[in-house]
Amino acid sequence: MVTPSDLSKYERFLKYLDRDILAHYRAKCDQYRIIEHDLGGEVMPASIEETGEAIGTRPWFRVRFGYRRLKGGSVCIAAFLPDLETVPHREAQRWEASKLDSPDFEEDDPRFLAWVEASFEAHPAEPGPRVKLPREIELVSALTEVGLGVPLWSKSTHPLMNFPIAENTEAYSRAHLELYRVLIDSMSKDALEQLAARRDIRLSDPSRTMNSLKQVLPAELHGTVHAPLKRHYEQRQAVHGVSSKPPQPLDAFDNFSADLEDLCKAIRVLRCWLEDLLGLEASACKDRVNTMKHRFPKIEVPAPAHHFPLGSPDDAVGKTIERVEFGAVMPHPDLHLSDAMILHFTDGSAMAVRVSTNVDNLRLDFEGFDPNEVHTTLEVVWAPSGRRE
Repeated sequence: MVTPSDLSKYERFLKYLDRDILAHYRAKCDQYRIIEHDLGGEVMPASIEETGEAIGTRPWFRVRFGYRRLKGGSVCIAAFLPDLETVPHREAQRWEASKLDSPDFEEDDPRFLAWVEASFEAHPAEPGPRVKLPREIELVSALTEVGLGVPLWSKSTHPLMNFPIAENTEAYSRAHLELYRVLIDSMSKDALEQLAARRDIRLSDPSRTMNSLKQVLPAELHGTVHAPLKRHYEQRQAVHGVSSKPPQPLDAFDNFSADLEDLCKAIRVLRCWLEDLLGLEASACKDRVNTMKHRFPKIEVPAPAHHFPLGSPDDAVGKTIERVEFGAVMPHPDLHLSDAMILHFTDGSAMAVRVSTNVDNLRLDFEGFDPNEVHTTLEVVWAPSGRRE
């Protein structure tokens, strides 16, 4: 456990800077990425896939940083000095210009101590609301995708969803704006309509997602789920139009952190309610969605009937499997080596799944070719049902 007295041995690895250094990279969000978590983050150029640039067009670098509290309440960043020594000269000048001279730090700073412990002593930190909120959104979206056929949110995060860049009302509002794009703009009207149908509720205006959410929730969840989302909604709406007064000083970092905590709790309560309503388990639904998305084969179009001259897989729909045979097929000198699966159903029928190939064509074209040199296999991948045990 790192204590304030332990910090002196790590100071030689750190340089302290104003948080406004991050504004440069946020403004060029097409070229750079800022990845933030609850304790700090890192800055790096965007990937080649994101920018479309050729390799070598811009030098790659990464600067890791933590948040450290100054006396008076504001927050600066503690950049990892070895990382700064690798940035291009022009970038290094920017970081140097934001350096804080003789900063006066708050003595009680558990967030910074946790970052030091995670960064220098390899002790994983407990995730906070900045990390937990996207995870909860993913869980709810997977839950509703499995249970309703539509995810409640189409996104769980995006590159500009970060902490306020400065301690004022404008920076606070901008941070809420980027969060709004996820929590409100990506909320699905279709999913809310499906929820309303499940609860036999008629929505007054399906186009108004926040109002629809309140209508589908039971009254006892209005305070714990809808109210925090509504406060966030109103923060965003306050940005519309011309402000009647200039930006004001505000502890934006701390206020936004508290907002994230409230929103994270709200989505967690929503998840638990949806699990009960749909009879599903959110983490199993997430596993199912991820497995089917990344590991299941992508079937472009259904196979035509002539692909199955001896019987169609459709004939298995509705049957109950009694037992399964699965293993290597007995070898034959004129056939490839392969696995096969036989499903035996309770009505006495059975269906074999085996691998077919055009290896015979190769045998004709290449003298001395042995079909047994070709091996195929059946890969079995399961996606869980999502239902509670």
